[in-house]
Amino acid sequence: MEYNLRFTDEFFTDIDNIYNYISQDNEVAARKVIKTIFNKVHALLNFPNRGIKAEYKHKDLKDVYYLVVYSYLVFFRIENNNIIVFNVIHSARDYIKIIK
Repeated sequence: MEYNLRFTDEFFTDIDNIYNYISQDNEVAARKVIKTIFNKVHALLNFPNRGIKAEYKHKDLKDVYYLVVYSYLVFFRIENNNIIVFNVIHSARDYIKIIK
């Protein structure tokens, strides 16, 4: 099955916030983090089930997966042939409250 990537507005807001925060100290590092996030997300097109099921952490997060990229968790769900990427959250934050 061929998959398509879809991104929510929240995802792009998260990406902007991450870039702005990291670039205050190091713009090169900020670009590297963002590039790595996009590379890992694009790799889902070949291996859409490679993420970790979030319901292992919380039962209300059924059908939600995440990837670990540096200190960030990239959340997505698979609906039919669409991979919907909807949040990027620092792993130290309470992501369950944020994505519910």
